[in-house]
Amino acid sequence: VAYSHIAAAQDASPASESSSPSEGDPAPIDVVPLNVDEGALLLNGDWSFKYIPALSAGADEAFYQPDFSVTTWASIPVPANWEIHGFAEPHYYMDLQDGLGLYRRPFQVPAEWKDRVIYLRFEGVAYAFQVWVNGKQAGTSNASAFNPNIFDITSFLNSDSGADNLLAVRVTTKPVAWQSDVNDD
Repeated sequence: VAYSHIAAAQDASPASESSSPSEGDPAPIDVVPLNVDEGALLLNGDWSFKYIPALSAGADEAFYQPDFSVTTWASIPVPANWEIHGFAEPHYYMDLQDGLGLYRRPFQVPAEWKDRVIYLRFEGVAYAFQVWVNGKQAGTSNASAFNPNIFDITSFLNSDSGADNLLAVRVTTKPVAWQSDVNDD
């Protein structure tokens, strides 16, 4: 998982990415501040992590549920690459191996973000991934690791000020159509 953070929009009305505002509607807002220190919470740091050399999580399938125990899992710094940290051998192109990286991290939303729309942004994840917040699926992506991904996670958050929230991410080495992606020369 690459650099990631959550950011608060200025008000509780999310901007529509697929349509332009009508007369009288507020203009779309920049949901990711230019200065990450203001209006964003970095999620970099140590995350609980488990690498599985398969495309099925098996006994860890429900890892995204808040009551799932990860006490035996390793820790990995984010941003990071699990191969560089010794969890698997690097493989490329048609030699890409089956693998899943399961990540979990608790976080708290700042009290001053109450009544704001909250977005989760990943600056890049290799390869495909799914995201859960507090056990509820918040999004998926099959985009390249060079594309940022943004998810509105407002409805999945614990609304109490200072409440713990749980972010879980499942990364697969073989996303949909991975073979055409490695053969696009």
